[in-house]
Amino acid sequence: MPRHTATTAGKIALAAIVSLGGCTAKLTSDEYELRNMKPSNIVPKSSPKALVASFERFCLDQGSRAETRAALRASDYVPVPDPVAGMQVWLVDDLRPAVLLNDSDCVVMAQSRTGQTERVKTLVADRFPQARPVSGSSFENLWSQDQSLIFTRRVTPNAAPSQFMLGISLGS
Repeated sequence: MPRHTATTAGKIALAAIVSLGGCTAKLTSDEYELRNMKPSNIVPKSSPKALVASFERFCLDQGSRAETRAALRASDYVPVPDPVAGMQVWLVDDLRPAVLLNDSDCVVMAQSRTGQTERVKTLVADRFPQARPVSGSSFENLWSQDQSLIFTRRVTPNAAPSQFMLGISLGS
C-alpha cells in the first residue's frame, strides 16, 4: 500500500474517532482507564508476598496521605471516582492488590490465597513487635500496638471468591 494511501486512511480514521467524541459522556482519563480494566483485576489474585509488600509500601512506609497518593500514582494506580464506605479506592490493571485509603485507615485487598495468613503473621511480628492480639471482634485477626490497630478480614461478596483484607487504623 502506498504511503499516501495509509496516511489518508489514518486521517479518515482519526476524523471518525474525533467526530464520535461528542457521542460519549465526558470522562476523565482515570475513568477511561478504569473502564478498560480486566474485571478480574479489580480485586485480583495477588500473591501473599505482593499483598504484604503493597501493605508495607502504601500503608506503613509512606508519610502523609498526599505522599501515599503520589506513590500510588507513580505505581500506575488510578483512584475510583466515588468513595466506598468512606474510603478512596485505588486500582491497577494487573495482579497487585487494591488499596483503600482515608485519613486514618489504609487497607490492601485481594482474593483469598494460600499463604496469606502466615505471611501477615510474620509481618505483624516483624513490624509491630509490641502488638497484642485483641479478642472479641468481627475481624479474622486484630492486633493493637500503641494507638494503632492492625487487622485482617475475609469477606465473600455475593458468592464471589472470598476476598482478604489487611489493614491498619491509626488512632488519634
